[in-house]
Amino acid sequence: FYETQETFVAGKPTVHGLAWDDGWLWYTLSGAVWKARDTNGDGKADEDVAVIASGLPSGGGHWWRPIAVTADALYTGIGDASNFSDPGDTERQQIFRFNKDGSGKTLWSGGVRNAEKLRVRPGTDELWGVDHGSDDFGRELGESKARQPVSDTNPPDEFNRYERGKFYGHPW
Repeated sequence: FYETQETFVAGKPTVHGLAWDDGWLWYTLSGAVWKARDTNGDGKADEDVAVIASGLPSGGGHWWRPIAVTADALYTGIGDASNFSDPGDTERQQIFRFNKDGSGKTLWSGGVRNAEKLRVRPGTDELWGVDHGSDDFGRELGESKARQPVSDTNPPDEFNRYERGKFYGHPW
């Protein structure tokens, strides 16, 4: 038994979020959402389409962009620009819903520090994600990876349900 591997899509060094839907591999880059598919069965994408090519925040800390794709929409967001900050007037720390053609941008949830994965709970329309917490809260108290008497310098991830119109306060 053996397995062959091919490069499905090349030239996209910051791919993070992945989701399959209706024969397409939907994927995210820091500031964009793309979809690709193999139409001739050779294991390589023949079509590679920018769904949202610009207008999304990118770069900085926590540039990862999650994605969830449903029958009629896609969801994506981007994390905090630093370890913990006030997003101000940016679109960071939020989850957005788009039509599958990239139009119809709607704020879904806010106050999300750094959602790295998004999925729809099977059999429902509930959007869930893994949000990883801020680091190094005990550093000013002399804590380190070797000495953590009060807090965890690398807190665990949280599994959250992101509801439409709901603002989630940061865990800090």
